[in-house]
Amino acid sequence: MKKIFLTLVGAVVLMGNAVAQQWDANNFMARVGLNFGNVAMDDFSTDAKVGFHLAGVYERQLFATTPLFLETGLALTQKGYKLEMGGESSKSNMWYLEVPVMVNYKFAVNEEWTLYPSAGIYYALGIGGKTKIKEGGASLKGDTFDGYQRSDFGLRIGFTADWKRYQVSAGYSIGFLDVADVSTMPELKTRTFFVTVGYRF
Repeated sequence: MKKIFLTLVGAVVLMGNAVAQQWDANNFMARVGLNFGNVAMDDFSTDAKVGFHLAGVYERQLFATTPLFLETGLALTQKGYKLEMGGESSKSNMWYLEVPVMVNYKFAVNEEWTLYPSAGIYYALGIGGKTKIKEGGASLKGDTFDGYQRSDFGLRIGFTADWKRYQVSAGYSIGFLDVADVSTMPELKTRTFFVTVGYRF
């Protein structure tokens, strides 16, 4: 019985090593998906605004014997929020170029399926956007970044399922910076829930 047990343990270890050796050390991916943008605002409650993102991603294995990967890339991403207060409503779009730096740890379910959590940081640079304000019968439009900081920085977490070369992800990003650029405005920090589909080349 002891020999059988040791044999099984050895087989499991060898199988684990075989799976570990199958990881591609360098991966290039394209991703597209939806954002549900919002902001954390003192004393006000805002509603999520739907946007989208498009990204090119590079991933590199950090250690040959461990499925730990560093991921980065460049994304065009749309954030924002909606606010209704009394008889006034506003809707803000924020377009960013975003660079994440993430760490992924992969678990091979079988030869086709891989699951992995991700955690890291991001930096985003605002490149444009429009804000629309309605009050009574009047409507005003303007450049969002006339009243907002262009730089945003924060935490990003996610979870991904890979099937062969296809993947689906969900995650959440939390901005650390106050993006309001007017002293009379309440503090604003971005919040974004996202879902993504991707392809690994």
